[in-house]
Amino acid sequence: MTLPRTRTALVPALAVLAALSSCSSSGPETSPPVATSTVPAAPPTGAPPTGAAPTSTPTASSSVSPGASAPTSAPASPAPGATAQGGKSQAPTASGPQPCRTQDLTITEGGGSGGAAGSVYTAVRFVNKGAAACTLSGHPGVSFVGGADGHQVGAAADRGSEEPIGRVVLKPGGQAHATLRITQQGVYSDADCGPEPARGLRVYPPDQTASAFVAFTGGGQVACSKTSVSLLTVEPVTPGPPTR
Repeated sequence: MTLPRTRTALVPALAVLAALSSCSSSGPETSPPVATSTVPAAPPTGAPPTGAAPTSTPTASSSVSPGASAPTSAPASPAPGATAQGGKSQAPTASGPQPCRTQDLTITEGGGSGGAAGSVYTAVRFVNKGAAACTLSGHPGVSFVGGADGHQVGAAADRGSEEPIGRVVLKPGGQAHATLRITQQGVYSDADCGPEPARGLRVYPPDQTASAFVAFTGGGQVACSKTSVSLLTVEPVTPGPPTR
């Protein structure tokens, strides 16, 4: 008996389907494992990755906390040779003889002699009565004094030489002098001079602000009270007694 054409065509197809069904019933087929990524997820923006070193080191703050005072610089050390006393530095004492103080000197007038063209010469003499050597250098200050109050009469003495001779060292009992020229008041008219009796001299030793009164050894002197007239001229201090 001959099968219809349609059933003949279906036989091979059914055979194929049966074969496939038998294969799938033998057990499920597992797929090979898929490799998973081990790369960690990206960190959040702005946060450093875990375990990473910080990108910057902390710096010291320059601000001062409330209630704290800023450090001050260390006080300067005293200069070499200076001694700090009571918070002040004191300069070292100069070595060698110091200038003669007025109270350490006996000051007198006289010993000089001579004159020319209406002037006479005398000397201001200095004797060291102190216990230590001292020095005199330059011109003394000299002026006339009058009256019971010892007021200055007229102008102070002019300087005879601009340059001092040098430093004179006076040992205890040592002597020095300064030559003094006195112009006679009669050289000037009374109107220009304003005559006034003077009973002595006011003398300032060089470098001193204390004066001494020195009486005239030969009696009084007539001075000029007008300061526009100068009757006195003094020379620098020289060692020894006057030689005139």
